Amino acid sequence: MKNLLLTLSLLFISMNVKAAPFENIKEGDVVKLIAPIKVKSNSAVLRLTATTDTTEDATVLEKGYLFNVISINTTAKTVELLAVNFRDSKTWLSRAKKDSINEMVRKRYNDKVYTVDLEDFNRFAKLAENQKSPDRISLGIITLPFKARLTGDDVAFDTEFNFNSTANFRIKSYYNTHFNFQIGAGLGSVNLNESNTNYLNGTGGTIQAQDVRTLSILTGLMIAHKDVQLGLYAGWDHINNQKNFQWDNNGKLWVGLGIGVNIFNNKGTTAANSQDTD
Repeated sequence: MKNLLLTLSLLFISMNVKAAPFENIKEGDVVKLIAPIKVKSNSAVLRLTATTDTTEDATVLEKGYLFNVISINTTAKTVELLAVNFRDSKTWLSRAKKDSINEMVRKRYNDKVYTVDLEDFNRFAKLAENQKSPDRISLGIITLPFKARLTGDDVAFDTEFNFNSTANFRIKSYYNTHFNFQIGAGLGSVNLNESNTNYLNGTGGTIQAQDVRTLSILTGLMIAHKDVQLGLYAGWDHINNQKNFQWDNNGKLWVGLGIGVNIFNNKGTTAANSQDTD
C-alpha cells in the first residue's frame, strides 16, 4: 500500500512539474528555449513578408534564442513560434566568420513562423525574464570606493572621491549576465602629505596636508548580472602641478574594485524587438 501511494505521489508531482511551464505561458508572450526544439516536419513555414528568405529554413530551433508565441493549439498539440528578429550586428570590429553566421541566422529565422510539438514546447521553453539585451555600445558613470596604488614593494589604499565617465562595450552575454569592456576618464582628488610627496618633506617646517585634484585615465572589465554590477579596473592618476608637489604616485598604476546596484531598473519585463546571435 505504501509503495502504491508513493508511486501515485511521484506521478502526480511529475505531471504537475511537466505542466507548469505551459500554464505560465500564453499567446503573445516571449519565451527563451532552454534546449533545441525540432520543427514539425509536416508543417509549412509561414513567411510574413514578400522579401522573407526562401532559400534556407530551420529544421531545429536553437537553444538560447527568443521567440514570440503566436498560437497554442491544444487540439492539434502544436505551437507556432516567431523568432524575435535578429539584428545585423556587422561592425568594423566584427570578424568575417561571425558576420557570415549572423547572416545565416537572419535568413533562417527572421519573419518566419515555425510550428513545433506542444509537448516539446512545454519541456524546453520558458518565459523570458529579461527580454531586452543591453545596447552593444553605451555610456556610463562609475565611482570607485577605493584604489590600491602599487608603489614598489608597498601597496597604498586611497578612498578619496572620484567621478568617472566610461564607454562600455558589451562583449558577451549569457542569459541575464553581461560581460563589458570599459574605457574612461574622470576627476577625483588625492590627499598629499608627508608619506606620499617629496616636496612637502623638503619644506623644513610644519607639513600641511592638502587635497589636490586628479585626472584619471582608466580601463576595466565589468560583469553585470540583472541589477548587480561588479568591475575590476586599472588606471593612472595625474595631478596638475607635479613639478611643485612631486607626488610619488603621479602617473603610476593603480587597481580598483567597483560594486554597484541598479536601483532605477524597471522590474517589469520589456518586449524585445531584436536579438543578437551570441
